[in-house]
Amino acid sequence: MRNGRTALTILVLLHCFSGSVLAEKQQEEPCPRCFFPDLWKDQKKIWTAPFKKTTWDSPTPFIMLDVAGASFALDVEVSRSLRENESFEDFNKVFASRAADIILTAYPLSFVALGYITDNKELAVYGWKATEAALNALIVTVLVKKATLRARPHTGDPYGFWEGGNSFPSGHAAISWAIAAYSAKHFSDKKWVRWVAYPIAGLITFVRVTSGNHFVSDAVTGSMIGFSIGRFVVK
Repeated sequence: MRNGRTALTILVLLHCFSGSVLAEKQQEEPCPRCFFPDLWKDQKKIWTAPFKKTTWDSPTPFIMLDVAGASFALDVEVSRSLRENESFEDFNKVFASRAADIILTAYPLSFVALGYITDNKELAVYGWKATEAALNALIVTVLVKKATLRARPHTGDPYGFWEGGNSFPSGHAAISWAIAAYSAKHFSDKKWVRWVAYPIAGLITFVRVTSGNHFVSDAVTGSMIGFSIGRFVVK
């Protein structure tokens, strides 16, 4: 119950934070019927991007691949040390709880609902696009999980790919970073937004490791996927 109240408090604070920013933005028209066509376009963009020369004109994808690749070196000692550290126990109970999972899912959709309830069009627009970013991240991570079948940390095999698991990459990390990156882009005129959104996404990513749900590389790769979707894919 305490964990649920804590998670609910976080959701309320996030609404207050986003609402105060959105109140200053010019009203745009939400387009619910555009959601699935835009999602389809996003998915085509995501899966064809590696085959386009323009993708590799920037150093960004190379840096992301290097970081994701290097994170595998942390899957044995560092991952085990973090998940066995008892000082994170209370921290994990709050941020790796079922209530926290529900809030991560409900966060963008709640802005859609609140936008229509309060007749705040910009609130609804932000909610739809944040939901689009989150769903794109979910689709990508589910498909990659199906392709890699990596075992979870509790099996004791840090390199247990194609063994029937669903550890790689972290869906929570991908979704949280997709929402954070899109929020930072949506509120690009408010530089401080990124200083709130990215640490929250980082916190969610970190707890996926400390709670023993993922290896470091699962969390890092999920973060890279989510950031790329929120920053470069969703418009």
